[in-house]
Amino acid sequence: MEKGSEVGDDIGSVPPGVLALEHRLGIQDVLNRYAYVVDAKAWDDLAGVFSDDATYDMSAVRLGVFDGLAAVRDQLASMRHPQAHFVLGVLVGEAGADGLVPVQSKYFVRLDDRTIMDGRYDDRLVLTGVGWRIRSRVIRRTGTPLPW
Repeated sequence: MEKGSEVGDDIGSVPPGVLALEHRLGIQDVLNRYAYVVDAKAWDDLAGVFSDDATYDMSAVRLGVFDGLAAVRDQLASMRHPQAHFVLGVLVGEAGADGLVPVQSKYFVRLDDRTIMDGRYDDRLVLTGVGWRIRSRVIRRTGTPLPW
């Protein structure tokens, strides 16, 4: 997996508007990589998913907001995770003048009792010197209420 999340001169190099296919595929790859990294508990590989200045808002699942790659990594590493993460239904928006791209995707996670919890990720991705990275992620719950 690709490592590193240094932001290079590429920020803003994506013109505002609809993204070219290679950018759309790069974004989808990052979202899929997240599920693989978390399922493998390969926490160091999160640098290939989140930018150094990422924000991850897990308030919807009662975990709070985490600022910076190190804080995101520490939080994810400390959690008890579902058995499997699945990302699907990716909708890539248009690049803004700030170089950020809004992306929505749906997720399913399989819990230990084999039930499924679902929701939505609202992301903003940035093109860095080493590829696309999530700059901000907000978890949204869309299914049944949490069991706790």
